[in-house]
This record gives sequence, C-alpha cells and structure tokens, in this order.
Amino acid sequence: MARLGLIKTLKMGQKWNGIILSHDKELFLSKEDAPLLREMGVAVIECSWQRIDEIPSRYIRGRNFRALPYLIAANSVNYGRPWKLNCAEALATCLYIAGYQSYAHILLSYFSWGETFFRINSEFLDSYASCSNNFDIKMAQDSLLSSLSTEYLENKQNSIIFPSEDSFEETSHSENDDINFQKKQTSLSQK
Repeated sequence: MARLGLIKTLKMGQKWNGIILSHDKELFLSKEDAPLLREMGVAVIECSWQRIDEIPSRYIRGRNFRALPYLIAANSVNYGRPWKLNCAEALATCLYIAGYQSYAHILLSYFSWGETFFRINSEFLDSYASCSNNFDIKMAQDSLLSSLSTEYLENKQNSIIFPSEDSFEETSHSENDDINFQKKQTSLSQK
C-alpha cells in the first residue's frame, strides 16, 4: 500500500497519536473513534501473523489502541480464516466501521480479492457499522458468533446420516439369485 501511495510508513518507535490497530486489545474500534480517525488517522502493524507476538510493545508508542471485531480474511494468504486480516483488510474495516464505507471500497479496489472481502463479511460489517460504541460492537460480535455457532451445530447435526430401521432387516434372496451368483463365480474361476 505504501508503494501505491495509499499509506505512509512510520519508523519503529515513532509515537502515533491516532488509532493503532492491534490484535490483542480489548477496546474495539467503533463509530465513536471517527473524530480521532478523521483528525489523526490510523496505523497498522505490518508483519506476519506468525511473528506479531515478537514485536515488543515498547516499539509501538501511542495510547489509542483498538481491536477489530470478528471478520473473515479474503486475502490470498489467509482466505477464510477468522481474525487473520492483512493490513489492507484491517484499514478498510476501520474505515467501514467508522462510517467511511466509500473510502473502504476504494482502498480494497486495488486488490483482486477486495470485493470478496466485502461480500463474505457484509453481515458483520453492516452490523458493526450500525454500532455506536465499544460495548455495542462487543455485543454485536457476541451475537454474531453465537448465531454462527448455533448454525454450525445445526448443520453438523443435520449432516449426520443414521441408518434407517429397514436397513437392519434381512433381505430375502431366492435360490435363483444364489445360483446365478455361483454361476458367475464359477465362470470367473474357470477363466
């Protein structure tokens, strides 16, 4: 995104007065953060998800840390994985929730999977965008996760196929069936 001129790079340890998106914070980004976003901007930590815990907190200087609620990645590296958004998806989510949906769509239009992100997360994004504060976002996330869990359990239960009672009954065969079977075996063994 920096190469496209969409973001600027901050130095490690540089203080940031805007919002800092972080995966391990309990305060969710919400519409009440829109004035801070508009005035100071938002920062993301650019690194692999496997190494995110290796970054010492002293290198991230700021006080407005925010987490993002449950969403599903659409990028080619983590497609379908919850909470594994890349930086572009995280920034777009921030913009969307804060009320800047058109900017979120513009940002992800640079990526082949951008519209897929909005399509697979539309219910979540719209729900979060309708929330006014951190508490509402938390409640919306909990409600969505609960309904996903219920839906999963229902689908799992419906997909289990039990044998019918009829399948346990012995089927009767005529003597001709046995003879035909024996004839087939005999003819095969003679070859």
